[in-house]
Amino acid sequence: MKAIIKITAVLAVLVGFSTANAATIYQNTTTDLNLRFSPGFLEVGDEITFAGDQRVLSGFSFEYFGLSSTPGAFAGNVEARVRFYQNNGNLFNGYASPSSLLYDSQWFSITPSDRATLVFAPGADNVPLSLALPDSMTFSVQFQGMGTGDLVGVDLYGPPGVGSSFADYWLFESGSWSLKENAAGDVNFALEIQAVPEPSVLALLLGAGITAFLARRRA
Repeated sequence: MKAIIKITAVLAVLVGFSTANAATIYQNTTTDLNLRFSPGFLEVGDEITFAGDQRVLSGFSFEYFGLSSTPGAFAGNVEARVRFYQNNGNLFNGYASPSSLLYDSQWFSITPSDRATLVFAPGADNVPLSLALPDSMTFSVQFQGMGTGDLVGVDLYGPPGVGSSFADYWLFESGSWSLKENAAGDVNFALEIQAVPEPSVLALLLGAGITAFLARRRA
């Protein structure tokens, strides 16, 4: 029984430190520009830079819209796909394009909504339990399966409240990425990302916490 108590206590410390050290490293969900961006069937990316020093993904969410001429249902079998890329590819106008794939949700079904927020968590939604993020990356979204009268895309917000984002956007077309601008305004997706410290940093915190717990137990 004592061994079980000790293991349970250590797990509690682990969970406690992980939750307590989670932070929002990118947030662009506050200032609605009242602009909508519908990329059709093409993949589009928002290059973002994170704040803070937490870099192990603990969750993210983004907003989309899906309109249909048929109330309550799409005409087609509409799906979305989200990807994270490291910008370490070929240069376009002097800027490194998205290349190394960090995360791929694969295709998933979405429902019609004037505005909807999709929430992704590690261990579900094809998200790895410990995905290390670079200091900046491109978040991309793509839609497929739209039928007649279906319109899907992302709402635009900005400027970000946490982190930063470029005003332009990446477009993947004909096998390559290029940078584009929108005359209507900045193309920054409604997106929020949370992370926890790197394992080495967390281990130091955990060590201190477990040592303190054992000291209290002996006392």
